[in-house]
Amino acid sequence: MKAIVRFAGLLVMVLIASANQGWSQGDKKATDSWKPSVEFTDKAPNWLLKEAKAGIKMLSDRDYLVTELPKEIVGGTYVMRDSGEYGTWLPDATLTAKKKSTVYALVRVKYLGKDTFDELAQKRFEKEGWKAVEGKVATTYPAGENWVWKAYKKGINEGPVILQLQNLVWERKTAVLFVVK
Repeated sequence: MKAIVRFAGLLVMVLIASANQGWSQGDKKATDSWKPSVEFTDKAPNWLLKEAKAGIKMLSDRDYLVTELPKEIVGGTYVMRDSGEYGTWLPDATLTAKKKSTVYALVRVKYLGKDTFDELAQKRFEKEGWKAVEGKVATTYPAGENWVWKAYKKGINEGPVILQLQNLVWERKTAVLFVVK
């Protein structure tokens, strides 16, 4: 009888271990299946392409994290730049979209309690064809700086990514992050 109980206990442990291994492999497969929706061109600096999701590093040379993203952005291709570049607009033809996609601009609209991308700038941005995205964007930030972000989107075609601005001059103090999905 003791042998049967031991065998049953061992069988349960093997089944649990097998199930857990299957779950972890399933999670790994889901992570491994992510593919960037853009490629770098020879004009691109030393950037990284990462899956857009909560918990990723915001900048390649700082420890700030993206803590929240609207659902529609999650799973996209985050273009990770460094702290010297995140205040600049995406240079033309540094990326190539592999298919017709949506590009998201995550714009820091408040910094140190002050508007860095005020309503007038937001209206000009919308005249450029950018539409506000519902949902919260949040990152970690240095104590007391209280960064506030807003997401915008615009459709792009397959090929070189060119996001020229006609009615708006991008001010360096306005931080912007890019995701393509």
